[in-house]
Amino acid sequence: LYDQEKTWADYMEMVAKGMLKPEVALAWRFGMTDEKAVREKLNLPIEEQDFMREINWGSVNDIPLYQNGHPWDTADRMVAENDSLLHPDWMNRKPFLGNKVVDCVSHIATEVDRWLQTLGYTREGLYYRAQNPCHKTVAAFGHGGAPAAILCHMLNLPFPFTCAAMGLDYTGITIVNLPEEKGALGAARFITVKIVKHL
Repeated sequence: LYDQEKTWADYMEMVAKGMLKPEVALAWRFGMTDEKAVREKLNLPIEEQDFMREINWGSVNDIPLYQNGHPWDTADRMVAENDSLLHPDWMNRKPFLGNKVVDCVSHIATEVDRWLQTLGYTREGLYYRAQNPCHKTVAAFGHGGAPAAILCHMLNLPFPFTCAAMGLDYTGITIVNLPEEKGALGAARFITVKIVKHL
């Protein structure tokens, strides 16, 4: 049976031994005053990717939206109204219809797949083909919206579900594996989601 405590301890031991040391950091330039210090502490090349920036929401056509279209509040309201978070056509239905976040989530899905191609993974339908896998460990840094959009895309889940059921902590650690054997087609495997035991 899965033992979360032991699994976490195993990961921490791997980190301590340098086995899970990230080789690349993926982020959006936040313009932090201490950005140089962060870079020096990480001692990693940082790939600044625009798709990692925080998402936008609000009405695309000035039609009022609940809480101005805030996706987490909107998803919580769907739960309160017993509306399914798992509807596959969520972006074309109320309460997300006409919300800028729909285009943001779509853009992030496209761009994360484009970026994964640089690591040797090509999206085929719902899964990823390891064309020429690079076997790199990547540390991705994001606020909440971009990681939620990435999770929903890689897991093939509707965005409202990730907002309501998988609320990501700002400093949580999520570990994802992709197929490693060249030519293999496989699903993204989420080993941990939003673990905060390091705090």
